[in-house]
Amino acid sequence: MFLWAWARELLGRNNGELQSLISIISAAAAGFHHSNSTSDRWSWELASNGQFNVKKLASLIDKKLLQSAGLASPETLRNNLVPKKIEILVWRLLKKRLPVRVELDKSSSDLNSVRCPICDDNIDSVEHTFLQYKYAAEVWARVYRWWKLDGINPCFNELCSGKTHDGTPASCGFKVWQAVQWVCVYTIWRNRNMTVFQNKGWGVPVSFNEIKVKSFEWISHRLKGRTLDWLVWLTNPSVYLDLV
Repeated sequence: MFLWAWARELLGRNNGELQSLISIISAAAAGFHHSNSTSDRWSWELASNGQFNVKKLASLIDKKLLQSAGLASPETLRNNLVPKKIEILVWRLLKKRLPVRVELDKSSSDLNSVRCPICDDNIDSVEHTFLQYKYAAEVWARVYRWWKLDGINPCFNELCSGKTHDGTPASCGFKVWQAVQWVCVYTIWRNRNMTVFQNKGWGVPVSFNEIKVKSFEWISHRLKGRTLDWLVWLTNPSVYLDLV
């Protein structure tokens, strides 16, 4: 039994998400059972050693949420080559929980329009913001050419799995490529918000250079016992796909 003391009543999707989370936690809690041994203790059947583990519970919740959204396993949503803030951003993107106008409208926000606040050519959805908007699409095109992946377009499942449609780059080193993709997501979102809220222009060449610099800094600082060569990173970064 859960007893809540909310400052205001939860409405719409927020209430639905709460009930869904309670259901998942309740199902996980059912894995506990009381031991009949003389030690008189509780054990958790969802772990082989019978001990409760927060990480395991979080993994089970992640898996359940991802399956309900038709996405890949939760392990692919963790990449130690980028900061935590980017992992969280990608998680919110894949779950469509970023505050674009379509999602704000679903949460009962009173909006005059759900069209893109920048171009007004389409509704302001995550698909439009990250993949379809002309400047975002051009950023992706440059990143893919940089990695010699011309002719392949990104999709949300690819962002989750770290692999392209034809299975490349190789799975043994997908974390490097995935990290670059996630830095691209971060850069697009930051530029979008600066354009909407600060009325700053969106420069595709500048954004592309930021992606190359930021991804190099974050990945090289997090590779244990290994280094990246800046000139190689600029000209042929795919040679590093077997690092991780």
